[in-house]
Amino acid sequence: MYRILFAVILFVSAISTAQAGDTAAGKAHFDKLCVSCHGAGGKGDGPVASALKPPPSNLTVSTLSETDKTNIIKNGGASVGKSPMMASFGASLSDADIANVVTYIGTLK
Repeated sequence: MYRILFAVILFVSAISTAQAGDTAAGKAHFDKLCVSCHGAGGKGDGPVASALKPPPSNLTVSTLSETDKTNIIKNGGASVGKSPMMASFGASLSDADIANVVTYIGTLK
């Protein structure tokens, strides 16, 4: 009985650690690839935002699903009917990296 409880505690601890690492990894990619347009806080106010038409999305109020966010990051904004100015990063980020960015974006609300 105690072995099972111990195994469950270890499993839950591993999941919590992985999620925290995912958020940190997602933030690192976000800082490198997204901040110039979306801004450090994800509000669409990055240094080049004013030059973009339409302007970048405010990610802090986004109602997009995780699937849509994943598709946008991987395939570009036009893949889900959003701005074609949103570049695709599928060639430079792995699926795991993209999932990490989506997880991080979820913390910006």
